[in-house]
Amino acid sequence: MKRILFFIGILLTYSNLIAQENITKTYHTSNNYQVNINLKFAKMITLKSWNKNEILIEAKVNINQNKDNNYFSLKKKVGKNALNITSDYGVLFKKQQKGVTITHNGDSCYNHSTQHNEVVVNYIIYAPKNIDLKIKSISGSVTSSEYKGNLTLNLISGDITIKKFSKKMNLKTISGDIDLSVSDVEFKAKTVTGTVYSNLNIDFNNKKPSTNIIKGKIGKGTTSLVLNTISGNILLRK
Repeated sequence: MKRILFFIGILLTYSNLIAQENITKTYHTSNNYQVNINLKFAKMITLKSWNKNEILIEAKVNINQNKDNNYFSLKKKVGKNALNITSDYGVLFKKQQKGVTITHNGDSCYNHSTQHNEVVVNYIIYAPKNIDLKIKSISGSVTSSEYKGNLTLNLISGDITIKKFSKKMNLKTISGDIDLSVSDVEFKAKTVTGTVYSNLNIDFNNKKPSTNIIKGKIGKGTTSLVLNTISGNILLRK
């Protein structure tokens, strides 16, 4: 009996993976290009750097148990030295007149209706190091083992975790933690209801820091770093 139940569980998991929509889009870029990406609803956004002059986005989409995946698409608009990419859900929300439930770190985040659309979208973004990348999202955590380009993040609900970086960053999340491994940076870190933690030697330029706002330099201070969260902690570590 246990073997039968185990086998059924495997089949259900495999069926869900097969039904999941996998979308891959590639966009050409050039040196000093400004790329703006608005992903609206997301669960996880993983950033990677590569040496190609193009940006690639992989999206794994599951909307309402894979019943409404066809509504999802990525739209682009090209301007002068700029590329704008937006996740789009067509008439899904208007047609069904439902709110949105977003699965985030195993929990469900807001919305406002007795009915709901369950939106689970995971992204992997490959970006060249010679562009300025800006990402906005209502939900979703951002993670990167190493990112080599200029980066701006603006999240409503989600954590930010970056293990290694080499250019300037401006990172903001209203509800979430920011966790960075840093070496040579000049930074400003601000949190309203959280705390700034660090196990590094920080040069405060003879100014006494508070637990909520810190300005300082670590190492040579060769990279600019601005961190801001409303409800969350900021961690600066080796």
